[in-house]
Amino acid sequence: MSKAHTCILRTPEADYQVLVPADSLPAGKPFYCRGHDLLTHASFTFKCATRTGVKDDDKRMKTSLQREAALMQRISHECIAKCLRCGQCMIEDGGKVQLASFLMLESLPSRGMIEFVQTDVFARLPQGEVRTVFKNLVSAVDCLHAAGLAIRNLRLENVQLDEDSLAPKIYNFSEVAELDHMPATAGAIKANDVYALGKVLFALQTGRYPFGKSDESKRLFYSPLRISYWESVAQLVPGLSVSFINIINAMLEEDTKRRISTERILRHSYLCDDNAS
Repeated sequence: MSKAHTCILRTPEADYQVLVPADSLPAGKPFYCRGHDLLTHASFTFKCATRTGVKDDDKRMKTSLQREAALMQRISHECIAKCLRCGQCMIEDGGKVQLASFLMLESLPSRGMIEFVQTDVFARLPQGEVRTVFKNLVSAVDCLHAAGLAIRNLRLENVQLDEDSLAPKIYNFSEVAELDHMPATAGAIKANDVYALGKVLFALQTGRYPFGKSDESKRLFYSPLRISYWESVAQLVPGLSVSFINIINAMLEEDTKRRISTERILRHSYLCDDNAS
């Protein structure tokens, strides 16, 4: 298995030591890495893509990262990563030098939300704290929707979580949609974000996806969870409240036009009632 190792990332503004995730840098494939300024020691997170040597491919990747940076810089929310700049750099890996495009983000938490679910961290938390984590995540998605954007790739793997405060961070804008450019489907696209939030909440509360292993694929399963399903889930996860069942079913509503909005989720009794579980 490939091991992470350090490289030097050189930009016109500063040089950084970064920890890259593999023995060789994948040409043209974006990857995230952590690093610090060699002079100030300030920490950052980088998204990089080394050049392939194919002009059209390299131009497409450069344009994609520039778009991602521009969209991130339109949003100001504590649960959405700040993009500090975008540009070109050189990555020195031993004796090899590669040209690359990069985004520089604020330093992100080191662990993904999926790790917390897989290690049963949320199962051990008071339900009020679980609701707070989810409310912050919904608030971030609601902020995006209000700005005319939809995240489109929201899942446990794409949210980092601070180990102490449990504050979530959305950081991957690679599939963000600009809703003004697609008015005919904007409502359905926002509804799909809500569907993704429903799957996340279900996983936070129960430790698994709502439809089993098949739901981990890229296919969407638009199906409300029926009473018989909840009876089987309740045997594994006792104490699920009516308000939790109601909000999950509202987020996984089959009809996208009837599916609950992020604004209404934030006012739902599950998030507003301190006694909900």
